[in-house]
Amino acid sequence: MRKQLLFLLLLVVNQLGAENLRSYSFYGFIRNDFYYNSRQSEESLDGIFHFYPKPVIAGNGVSDINAVPHAEMLSIATRVGVDLNGGTLGKTQISAKIESDFAGVGTNYFLMRIRQAYVRFDRAKYNLLIGQTWHPLWGSVAPTMVSFNSGSPFQSFNRSPQIRLNYTLFDNFTLSAASSWQMQTSSNGPLGFTPAYMKNSLTPNLFVGVQYLHDDILIGGGLDYKRIMPDPSYTLSSSSAVAYIQYNPGLLSIKAKSVLGNNLSDHIMLGGYGKLYNPSTNTFGYTNLTGSSSWINIVYGKQWQVGIFGGLHKNLGSQMPMLHRDNNGNFTIYGRGFYHEQQELLDRLVRIAPFVMHSMKDLTIGVEYNYTLASYGKIQSDGSIINPYQIGNHRIVATVIYTF
Repeated sequence: MRKQLLFLLLLVVNQLGAENLRSYSFYGFIRNDFYYNSRQSEESLDGIFHFYPKPVIAGNGVSDINAVPHAEMLSIATRVGVDLNGGTLGKTQISAKIESDFAGVGTNYFLMRIRQAYVRFDRAKYNLLIGQTWHPLWGSVAPTMVSFNSGSPFQSFNRSPQIRLNYTLFDNFTLSAASSWQMQTSSNGPLGFTPAYMKNSLTPNLFVGVQYLHDDILIGGGLDYKRIMPDPSYTLSSSSAVAYIQYNPGLLSIKAKSVLGNNLSDHIMLGGYGKLYNPSTNTFGYTNLTGSSSWINIVYGKQWQVGIFGGLHKNLGSQMPMLHRDNNGNFTIYGRGFYHEQQELLDRLVRIAPFVMHSMKDLTIGVEYNYTLASYGKIQSDGSIINPYQIGNHRIVATVIYTF
């Protein structure tokens, strides 16, 4: 009897172990980037993440202190990750991911940081993700290119803690809904860039979307809403819409995306919000700056890849007249692309970036030429500009990547 009970116990344990088998796999790459810029630019991570050229600013006895080229080589984009298969819980498949790189900034220069860390639950019709990963505005379509910035500031670049549910409505249609919170990329405000504005509003970032996938074509779109509290007396609501398409016939890949939205500085995109004054009620507040950002990416090949990225951003002004000026007669704007002392706003941004990449087993070598043209001007109360002028930056990027 004891032997029979022991055999039955071993059988049950064996079946549970087979059902809940756990496995994991490591992945990542070692990446080294070299870049050259023909002038000073807005950037992060010591310039490996490039945004746009800085405006003309006179000082130190020269007509433009930003007309200075610079170059550097960095290895901080090196990445490592682990994918885990957590087995099953009833009819639910459990998996997880943790991913890190060396682009975290601290007192000891660059440190390891969390890129992604989530648990995912999959069933036949839906999947639920809990943790940090790409924001839904990043979406299922992102450009292929050499630059580490992946098309920013035309493309959303944001990883956030979130709860996301995807539901397969029909064979080719998927509905999605997500609630996210700010962390590594956050809104700007009186305290600088910090997640505190969303935290204090008690409202997560909300997103709903739909996607169609059939053979070589993928089409999708969504609506995004967030609410922040820049100061204890006022909250600001912002909304955005995104549409994207991807077509992959054979060796050709064509991708495009367009975002129309308000206050997208937490996505490392241009725009933000301004301080307003209502003379009829003698009250202060904030109003969104609206912008339109679009890009297209065409790539051909597999082992040898040639491609081009093109991006366009246009400032569409403020939702309400700002009117408020400080003691020096200046408008107050929080976001990206605004220079307070000069009272200049980046009104239009254009980028053309052709590139070539060659893959040899686990080794990839790529070179990209990036020309970004920015149009600046004096900001007006409606968020538009006057007296525009253009300034451009010539950027060369070369990368060597070993994937494992």
